[in-house]
Amino acid sequence: MAYLDVKTNPVVNAFLVWMQKCDKPGKYALFSWLNKHHPNTLICYKMPLGQFVIPAHEWCFWQLGGPQNYYLDEFMPFIELINKQNSAFSFFDLGADIGTVSALINRHCDHAAQTIAFEPNQGAFSLLSHNMASCTRNGKAVNKALSNFNGMASLHTRQRTLGDHEGYIEKDAQGDTQVTSLDSYIDNEKIELNSVVVLKIDVEGQEVQVVEGASNTISQAKTCIILIEIHPDVLDKLNQTPETLFDAVEAIRPVEWLIPKAGNISLDRSRPLFSQVEKAQYDVIAVSRS
Repeated sequence: MAYLDVKTNPVVNAFLVWMQKCDKPGKYALFSWLNKHHPNTLICYKMPLGQFVIPAHEWCFWQLGGPQNYYLDEFMPFIELINKQNSAFSFFDLGADIGTVSALINRHCDHAAQTIAFEPNQGAFSLLSHNMASCTRNGKAVNKALSNFNGMASLHTRQRTLGDHEGYIEKDAQGDTQVTSLDSYIDNEKIELNSVVVLKIDVEGQEVQVVEGASNTISQAKTCIILIEIHPDVLDKLNQTPETLFDAVEAIRPVEWLIPKAGNISLDRSRPLFSQVEKAQYDVIAVSRS
């Protein structure tokens, strides 16, 4: 595969996987050494559906013990909620990076009928394409950004190699990044949706615009489940609050809000989020009301 610039020796790869999974002295020293001397190293994991490739420079995978353990305190409650539907669903990973969440969904959810992942960063997209083909059922990777318009934008990122979790877009007719709304993409590609539609939205400040651009998808699904990242620093920069995001979804259809990190407790919408939980980064889940 052309994007695999570093062809890791199987023995070395096995050692790196072992080091990520275990808690041994010297883990951070090895991580730092790799970043300095071999910044493009890739680590290959054998997942139930296929091979999942991650960049060695992502410290979160070293902290968590590999991609199979990716923030399970937040994603497993999300997965359990999806599985309770006991029905085939369409999953859209909006801001997919290298596809870790898509792989988790397909690993733990037997009813994932189709998975479509969007990622504008070309470096991350190269890995996403491989991981989607290998580790998802009926999966597709799309090299576009999501918003409430169709056109072009400038992608602002610290790196275009293997991903940047803090990259963001600005509308720009002369920009280098294609942008679409989810509704337009579904219409143009003539995608047939399942009665259950699941969205994961992690788009660094474009959350409201992405929700607006998915209004038809959200409103027309029999059941819609949406996971949105709440990032206080990004919200402060935009002069927004978590309630700005909640209002955007509720303008489309009634939902119940849950906090997976707190065991999927229900959010009291009569009170601000950060009066109910400590001000920090959270994922929150919206579940459409019957």
